[in-house]
Amino acid sequence: MPFTDQALLIVAGLLAGIANVIAGGGSLLSVPLLVFLGIPATVANATSRPAIIAQNLVALWNFRRAGLYEDRVFRSSVILLTLCTLPGAALGAWFAATKISDTTFERILAVLLLVIAVATWFRRRRQDESAALSERRPLFLLVAFIGIGFYGGFVQAGVGFIFMAVLLHGSSWTMTHINAAKVAIVLVYSLVALAVFGGQGQINWPAASWLIVGQSVGGFVGSQVSMRARPRTLMAIYVFLLVLFALKLLI
Repeated sequence: MPFTDQALLIVAGLLAGIANVIAGGGSLLSVPLLVFLGIPATVANATSRPAIIAQNLVALWNFRRAGLYEDRVFRSSVILLTLCTLPGAALGAWFAATKISDTTFERILAVLLLVIAVATWFRRRRQDESAALSERRPLFLLVAFIGIGFYGGFVQAGVGFIFMAVLLHGSSWTMTHINAAKVAIVLVYSLVALAVFGGQGQINWPAASWLIVGQSVGGFVGSQVSMRARPRTLMAIYVFLLVLFALKLLI
């Protein structure tokens, strides 16, 4: 692989890692770049997964070092939601080919994300430190995370936005706790998806290795920003990236 391609993958991985940890949409940078470098789209989708695992592993370590997983109720909730994603992630990765055209699917997703952006921006909610899941919507959260697991295993791109939207409206966690939960859950179900894709021989490991370098650094930077930025700033970044991602799908 030429040096320029390696450099592009590292830079794209860095930016993708930061975006993924803070909000989402990082795969919109990495996967198209892999395709641009001559890797088939289905292989590019699979090749992005090892770097996502590395990025979330680094972010998880950084969040854990800061004590974000010490609360037993929060930790138990994260484990429960993780278990909900695993069956869907395995099925989604296996069902990597779908009868719905890419164009139709992307436009539906784009409209959904724009609706989420508007609802999130205008919704007033308390940013308290409660680490428990909403007592009013436990079934909604469990069902939603089964679907999130399927989508994450199947496509991955944009899953962070949906993930955060569900927890913003269905839990009382702060933005920082939501990001901490996100990296832990995505890390685990991505291992399941990676096993499926790897078993099918769909991962281009030379390209994946350079993405891993960039996204590992991006995972650290993103987790630092998530812990130090004010909740209102994180919300603004989340909505901005969400709208940017949706517009990219529509254009």
